[in-house]
Amino acid sequence: MKLFTKNFLYTTTIIFLVTTLLLAILYVSMPKYYLYTQEKKAAKTVDDVITQIDGKSTDEIVEFLTKQFLKDNNLNFTVSDKNNLIIFPDFINFQEDIILSVDSSDLLYYSNIINKTIVTNKGQKLDVVAQYSLQQITDARDVLIRLYPFLLLMALILGSLAAFLYSKHSTKRILKLMDKTTDMRELRHDIMCDVSGNDEISQLADNINKLYNTHLETISMLKQEIKKVEQAEQSKSNFMRMASHELKTPLAGMTGIVDGMIYNVGKFKDRDTYLLVCQKLLKEQADLIQNILSVTSLDTLDSVHHTKETICLAELIENQLETYRLLGDLGEYIITINLDKQDYIEGNRLMVDQVISNVLSNAFRYTPYGKTVAITLANHQLIVENDCLPIDIQSIEQLFEPFYRFDDSRDKKTGGTGLGLYIVKQVAEKNHWRITINVTDKNTFKIVIDFK
Repeated sequence: MKLFTKNFLYTTTIIFLVTTLLLAILYVSMPKYYLYTQEKKAAKTVDDVITQIDGKSTDEIVEFLTKQFLKDNNLNFTVSDKNNLIIFPDFINFQEDIILSVDSSDLLYYSNIINKTIVTNKGQKLDVVAQYSLQQITDARDVLIRLYPFLLLMALILGSLAAFLYSKHSTKRILKLMDKTTDMRELRHDIMCDVSGNDEISQLADNINKLYNTHLETISMLKQEIKKVEQAEQSKSNFMRMASHELKTPLAGMTGIVDGMIYNVGKFKDRDTYLLVCQKLLKEQADLIQNILSVTSLDTLDSVHHTKETICLAELIENQLETYRLLGDLGEYIITINLDKQDYIEGNRLMVDQVISNVLSNAFRYTPYGKTVAITLANHQLIVENDCLPIDIQSIEQLFEPFYRFDDSRDKKTGGTGLGLYIVKQVAEKNHWRITINVTDKNTFKIVIDFK
């Protein structure tokens, strides 16, 4: 059943029942109320008459009561002295039992008696008996019963009209809300429940608008997240494909060397030499696998990156520099260090340590023999500068791509795995750290990690 129909039927039924109840109450209470008001009126009239005749002479009393009888014959007075001698009316012998035994039920009259005592101007005490008769309004009841069907019909018609108008007005805005919410299923951005008013329906419309906007924003965010997930999955797929290639090529070469040594083919008879070559290849592959594992563990680190602690950056850098200091002492590098010992940040220790390790490793790996590596820490910024071979400015953007190297050869010192800066970028993005790279005169490489 539609809301308008339901509202109309409920309202009409309520109006009809209320009207019926009011008519029933009127039928029952009207006679009682009529008698009550008439009794009060008669009692007041008696009090007024007693006030007028008290202290008067007998003749004045008779004259006044005669006029009162002519004015209102429903109110009868009887005046007698202490010997029960009736003074008024003088044509009736007073007998109290006759007056009190009047049964007017057959005449549809209601009678009551009021006894009062007055004193004449001569000091004589007189008993005054006032009897008033009130006609029952049975005729009015009969009329009301005859009119009852017409009154109910009129109430039904007027109630139905009022219910129709009320239902139409009360459901108008609700129907408008229904139409708007139906349109909202299309998830369009130009839809709004514009319902006026200051009542609960207008508040409902406002809440629907807020809920709809939140719903649209959530859908937009979900689409963005889905897009990010798709991009991440594509990146993982590309990464694993490149990783497979990076692992397969040297392993194939090493397999050929081992086969040559086993079958004493040509130069591979010199096993001592080529065992060292195989050892070097295995070490490179171990480093590559370790970096691949570091990349694949980024999601795990991201899930626990909320576990933050206060970290002394200088302490982590010093720990990473222990090995490189030995190389500096041997003259392979010129190392300059300027660290703020009081530089602390809030972060995940594993992630910060991983970034520092890869940045330093990249700097020392690509610094030629005897050249300079400068490390500075100040104001939450790690600045690493190193001399390097000439770098093409156009290739700077590619430095953060996986498996990219300045020199693709593996047998050189600068070969590396091509994953160091890629890992740095991934960790920095997860923690909202900023990375800046500059190349000066094509021979000085500078990377700045802002941990703020």
